[in-house]
Amino acid sequence: MAGEQSDGGDGGAVPVQQEPAHPKPIVAVAEDAGAGPSDSTTQASKLRHLSLSAQTIHADDFLNSHQSVAPPMHVSTTFRYNRDPDQLRPWTNINPNNSYDSHVYSRDTAPNTTRLEAVLTSILGGPCLTYSSGLAAFHALVVFLNPKRIAIRGGYHGCHGVIALVAKLTGLEAVDLDAAETALGAGDVIHVETPVNPTGEARDLAAYAATARRLGCVLTVDATFAPPPLLEPFRWGADVVMHSGTKYFGGHSDLLCGVLAVAPQRAGWARGLRDERLVLGSVMGSFEGWLGLRSLRTLELRVRKQSADAERLVGWLAAQVGTGSAAGRVVARVRHASLQAAADPAAAGWLREQMPAGFGPVFAVQLQDADEARRLPSRLELFQHATSLGGVESLVEWRAMTDRTVDRRLLRFSIGLEGFDDLRDDLARGFERLPPNPPALCRASAPDSALRPLKLAAWELRRRARRRRMATLLTVLLLLAAVALPFYVVYKPPAALIAYFARRWPDVLWEVRTDQKIVALTIDDAPSERTQEILGVLNGHEATATFFVIGGQVPGREETLADVVRSGSELGNHAMHDEPSRALPDAELAAQIDAVRRHIRQAYLTAAAPARTGGEEEPIAMPPQYFRPGSGFFSDRMRRLVDRLGYRLVLGSVYPHDPQIGWAWLNARHILSMVRPGAIIVCHDRRPWTAPMLRRVLRQLKKDGYRVVSLTELIEATQQDR
Repeated sequence: MAGEQSDGGDGGAVPVQQEPAHPKPIVAVAEDAGAGPSDSTTQASKLRHLSLSAQTIHADDFLNSHQSVAPPMHVSTTFRYNRDPDQLRPWTNINPNNSYDSHVYSRDTAPNTTRLEAVLTSILGGPCLTYSSGLAAFHALVVFLNPKRIAIRGGYHGCHGVIALVAKLTGLEAVDLDAAETALGAGDVIHVETPVNPTGEARDLAAYAATARRLGCVLTVDATFAPPPLLEPFRWGADVVMHSGTKYFGGHSDLLCGVLAVAPQRAGWARGLRDERLVLGSVMGSFEGWLGLRSLRTLELRVRKQSADAERLVGWLAAQVGTGSAAGRVVARVRHASLQAAADPAAAGWLREQMPAGFGPVFAVQLQDADEARRLPSRLELFQHATSLGGVESLVEWRAMTDRTVDRRLLRFSIGLEGFDDLRDDLARGFERLPPNPPALCRASAPDSALRPLKLAAWELRRRARRRRMATLLTVLLLLAAVALPFYVVYKPPAALIAYFARRWPDVLWEVRTDQKIVALTIDDAPSERTQEILGVLNGHEATATFFVIGGQVPGREETLADVVRSGSELGNHAMHDEPSRALPDAELAAQIDAVRRHIRQAYLTAAAPARTGGEEEPIAMPPQYFRPGSGFFSDRMRRLVDRLGYRLVLGSVYPHDPQIGWAWLNARHILSMVRPGAIIVCHDRRPWTAPMLRRVLRQLKKDGYRVVSLTELIEATQQDR
């Protein structure tokens, strides 16, 4: 145990150098006395030149304070201070048997978890801390980094849940990985899970690392599905690596564990993470730490075999798709990193370089039918139907059991140690049992007279079945009509509905009542690479519009906004990002509106510079302040906020759904079928079909005698009508 004396040389350590607030002990052991001080991270990393298995077995040897070969289990939560009052220092409690194995209270450190962290530090390549679960580790990471935005896509649904919880406290905003270039800034986080849960497909870490460096972001990597020796995220530019140690580090389905490893160049972060773990309280239990250390000893043997068998099973299943075999009739698709194009040996792609030792023991199979996916696990014998993964036993999970976001036809497989042949045969038998054969009907021969009542009964049953089918068909038709009617009303809202909205919310601008043939055109999601083309169409048809500006799209397109103003059109406010404005807190929405207001003001100042009278600049007057909420939905709370900021909330009455429908001719027909005097048309920038659509619309409206103008021009032209 921790207080017992070993007969080795561990007791020869020189006195500890003091540091503030519970540091790891900094000592110089006798054998390294000439080399100067050495911390526990350095000690744990001394064996990195050895094989992975040698590290998992021996990297914690410097912490062994006992003669026992197997690590002893320590259950104490607290540790005696030194009896010499002169030796008492806050958060420093040196073990005379082994200075590295020194502890105060197990919410900070404990013997079992310290040895576990030493091995993890060696095999992951940076200082490591353990937590009570993978989600506890991710929560601690987000709290420590405290970004304003985090880019994430798919992967483990629990991480999205943690982000939602933190967002309630800090306003943390989650954006898609593809939006990182435009949505993120310095100090924000790019979080990449690879291979990704539940499909086992991989992502290019070098590409995301390049993006993170360019933007000044932190790259965090969840490498749970690719433990050593499969992936070295620090080699590809990760700043922090996360593992759910419950999976492969635990390896036996009997412990919960989370791990954060910090890149060597960010080593100082480990101290901050440890300080915060002390108050978060998300530390591993001593028994779990002991189990984790036991499991790491066999990590390489387990993971290499599991990954190799998984790859063979994936290849076998993929070959069955589309064939006449039992599996081929049921399986629609197999997903795994080994099936990605970059994994092809002939392609020499990034994936072969990123994961040279194997592609991971987890893959997904999508069946033809959700009911078959629900039933298949119960037809298997070696695969156990359960959630989680990484254990020595093979698991299958109908993923809809724990993740509501996935396709209900999807099964996730975690390959254990049973062996390829036995697992393949178990799968083959399971597919053959789908669907179960109905029992044969026994028929007894009998005279016709005896069968006559049975025939009459059968005829009556068929007649009733036909009636039921007709009733069912009629019910389905009525339900379809009931479902389709709301969609049709949304697609082409009747004038009476728009008039009701205008009476219900008179402060919101829907349309203007007038007999003049004049309509307003509004363009959302500006500016973009399509804006100049749209301006050319407007100028060619003597039309103007109100362009609603998304602030996040302005950088690099400031001159485009000025051109909009110079052309006679005007600018409105569409907040900073393409997202539902109604979901934003008041403070965040107000800040976004103000940021876009500054962009708009600058555009008018830039546009005014060339306009001179008598040699002096003549400013172009800014229009009234219009705001259109993202996604088109608003609330009473938003109405009050927008009014307080001096804006007019604008919706509209003619909406062709052009963000979702990419046919210019169909959208143009939709607009022309709904246009009436005083209407406000809502179109969208960024789409290649917007300019062709507007050419058709503007040409026809001009033939019909309509003027197409901006919101301000519409309101001013119809003042007398109202």
